[in-house]
Amino acid sequence: MVNGHIAKNMQKSSKSAQARGKKSTESIQMKHYILGTALSLLALNTPALAQDDATATALGINTINAAQTLITSVEYMLDHSCQISLSESAEAVTALQNDVETFHSTLALLRTGGEAEGIAPVRSRRAQRALDTLEQEVEAYLAFATFGTRGTMSAPYLDQLYLAHAPIPDASHEVVDVLNTTFMLQRIGMLESSTLGALTDITQRATTISANLCLIAVDQHSDAAIATLNDVLQEIEQNLDLLATGDAMQKILPPTPEMRAALDCVAADFTEVQSFVAPYLDGTTRPTVEQFAHASAMLGALEANAQTSVEVFEADVIGTPTANDGCTAPRNPAS
Repeated sequence: MVNGHIAKNMQKSSKSAQARGKKSTESIQMKHYILGTALSLLALNTPALAQDDATATALGINTINAAQTLITSVEYMLDHSCQISLSESAEAVTALQNDVETFHSTLALLRTGGEAEGIAPVRSRRAQRALDTLEQEVEAYLAFATFGTRGTMSAPYLDQLYLAHAPIPDASHEVVDVLNTTFMLQRIGMLESSTLGALTDITQRATTISANLCLIAVDQHSDAAIATLNDVLQEIEQNLDLLATGDAMQKILPPTPEMRAALDCVAADFTEVQSFVAPYLDGTTRPTVEQFAHASAMLGALEANAQTSVEVFEADVIGTPTANDGCTAPRNPAS
């Protein structure tokens, strides 16, 4: 069954490799607009459902965060598999094992719910179908990622992992989009949902940058990786611009002082990442193992500070505002 699915994904990959991850300014704006419009239409036919109830709000946020974890774990698998191919890092092997386990456990949690985790079970037929589709699309990908947990990832296996990855982002984002339109409106408003989406997108894209920079380092699918990097860098920049002031058209709330402080950390990290990655975007230079390790540390800080901005925003939405303790600095790559 896995082999049949591998063949299916390989056929799809030839058409989708270069389009992987690409988003123009217009498509990003349309994404925010469509989400806001869909939620607005649902609101016309939905009574006010406990939006002042902190427990219900937290339940909604925890559930959508679990769906976002599916996206993140998929990107982590590509990143850590590539790192194993680059340097056979024991740390990357352990991380990949955790990625695979996280994907399986999170998918199960969304299906059944979890009282301890504050996760509601997915009950709508549309959401269940989205989870079923994701589970089918990810089958071959998980098989190749699991191979990497043994401690090696040869070039042919990394190639197959990359090809199997192609249809997964659309399937995993569909899960999040469906939960937004069928579930989240009952817990938080459309503006909060759209703003949260822009914030979590930055967190996830830090991993996408790392994975594609690693592909350039190992000289696999470099042209597609460069195209993806250019698009992802542009998307993060656009999201930061929207979040810096808010945007009524895109359904993005203006930041609170605490949120602005958190976003300032993200923006500073992103500026450094842009400068570091720039030399590798013309196709003539590849990062060394040491240079990639340095980039990985920078991207880790970007991801951590982006996650802090998510947590600050979520705490404010739930009604338990939290102070920002300052920016997370990049860890020493040698540590």
